[in-house]
Amino acid sequence: MVTAYDEMVDSPIEDYTTDSFSATRRLMVDWGSRYALVTDLQWLAYPYLPGVLAYPSSMSVVPAKAKQLPCVGTDFVTYEKAIVTVHYLASAKDPSTLDLVTESLEPNAELRTLDFEDFRWGAINGDVLKEDEAPSQLLRGHDYVLTFHNALAVPLSVITLEGYVNAANFSTYTLGLTYPPETLLFAGGSPSRKITSDGADTFKLTERFQYKASGWNKFFRQSTKAFESIFHKTGGIHRNNPLGDFNTLKPA
Repeated sequence: MVTAYDEMVDSPIEDYTTDSFSATRRLMVDWGSRYALVTDLQWLAYPYLPGVLAYPSSMSVVPAKAKQLPCVGTDFVTYEKAIVTVHYLASAKDPSTLDLVTESLEPNAELRTLDFEDFRWGAINGDVLKEDEAPSQLLRGHDYVLTFHNALAVPLSVITLEGYVNAANFSTYTLGLTYPPETLLFAGGSPSRKITSDGADTFKLTERFQYKASGWNKFFRQSTKAFESIFHKTGGIHRNNPLGDFNTLKPA
């Protein structure tokens, strides 16, 4: 559901050329909801011409002049309302090729050394392997790579959640995969932006996640041959990787 707003009386304004379309909308929203509205609108096409896929190219926020609220216990100015100006632009290329999100899977693997005392040379009653002769097991996994195109801003969580695992189920956009809690490690994000003589372009943000089927906070127990949780002697599960809300990694 889109954050509630009111369209202003002088909105929208539409511009047409022989090969392009652009529009500007001015929206009134509660001051405290201005960022939520910007986030909601970034993926939504211009609503007044359903046949034209024009998406927000930039947005700006200014305080509405109607009412400034008094500062209480803070040095920050606050307002009752904000005006969000949204600029839409239709791509000159085929709208069906407009990039919003791309996803990919990249295989990876790690080696785990098995217990040498579980193996014998030649036969089941043969000599026990030495520790440096222990075989290795290949544990296969993959990286989930998510790229946002035309992002208006990069969330701070791209920095603060690095090294965290998903606290809840995390679903891909188009690949049909859902990762259970604590199986996906956020390995970091790579934002990029181009600035030309025409001004600053939007961001391209690539985020990388590493999948481990056994979970990132479970450890191999030799006696059970399984990955299990461990507890600290003072109480509570020991987690090498803290839990994070991966929904906050979606950019504005």
